[in-house]
Amino acid sequence: MSASLLGNSAKLDRSVLLARLMTRNVTNGYIKNACLALSGIVFIAWQYVLRDGSTTLADPQVWTSIDRRLPRGALHRVRRFLEKNFYLGRGDERHKPWTLITSAFSHISSGHFLANAVSFNQFATVFAILLPPIHFGGVILTSAFAGSAAFLLQQSQEKFSDRRVRALGLSGVTSGMGAMAAYLFPQARVSVYGFGMPMWAAVAGYFAWDAFSLESQKSATGHAAHLGGAMAGLIYGACLAATGVVRPARFRD
Repeated sequence: MSASLLGNSAKLDRSVLLARLMTRNVTNGYIKNACLALSGIVFIAWQYVLRDGSTTLADPQVWTSIDRRLPRGALHRVRRFLEKNFYLGRGDERHKPWTLITSAFSHISSGHFLANAVSFNQFATVFAILLPPIHFGGVILTSAFAGSAAFLLQQSQEKFSDRRVRALGLSGVTSGMGAMAAYLFPQARVSVYGFGMPMWAAVAGYFAWDAFSLESQKSATGHAAHLGGAMAGLIYGACLAATGVVRPARFRD
């Protein structure tokens, strides 16, 4: 009788664990898809307002035809909404602090959007299975905030004081997830431009490139945001390991 009860108890424990994992995956899937959907909507909105030939999503005549179907003044209102809520520049943290987060979901360039969306989806798909929703959402928000804060810190330096640049994109978040993955699973194999290497080496390479390019005043890449997001992800991963939320894979001799 006792053996039967123990067997049934073990089956029940496995069923409960499976149900929790399925619920976690579904909830995190909603979070991941919401991030991608928001990024996609904001990207399309930027294409709508920037129809001077610099965007590649559609011919300007397509947007003109859309204009005829929208209320008068829609173009101006959409542009003001985007600039108010999805643009982060020096000083914006004081009068629109929410852009420290929302700017991460804003892309203007097609290549920038696609690269970040693909990278984010790859990392998020893995962590959606491993992390409870509070930590899955937590690392996204923390990396976004840290990336924006690092960008603003860099722009506050005197050598950058005459530049009018804005922070956009999920790069800080993907850097954070990448750094967390490298800390937790350093020997996981990844492909970089066709070359296979361990996760820690790939992330360290990107980290070194951003650090080397950090002081460049000509680069249009947000190296400071990448580094800020990476540091946030690294610390978040260390905290998850220290508290037993995730068991990191160790280096093998």
